[in-house]
Amino acid sequence: MSQENRAKLIEIVATLLETDASSIDNNSSPETIEHWDSMNHLNICVAVEQEFGIQLQTDEMATIQNVGDLVTMLNRKNVACA
Repeated sequence: MSQENRAKLIEIVATLLETDASSIDNNSSPETIEHWDSMNHLNICVAVEQEFGIQLQTDEMATIQNVGDLVTMLNRKNVACA
């Protein structure tokens, strides 16, 4: 299940940032992906909330700096994400 959730997360990020999913890893961030700006950061957070049925607080959203942080956040919310 955790690999499936990770694949969903990567697909969300890739779709919203208009990039190839195969280029995304835990280190992918606004510094490495051109379209990852503040608006798309919010869009990613909202899409993750909807897909995984969780709620992120504003301060949690602010601490997310890369895909690895999203994985960590999902794991903390009891969504297994390898």
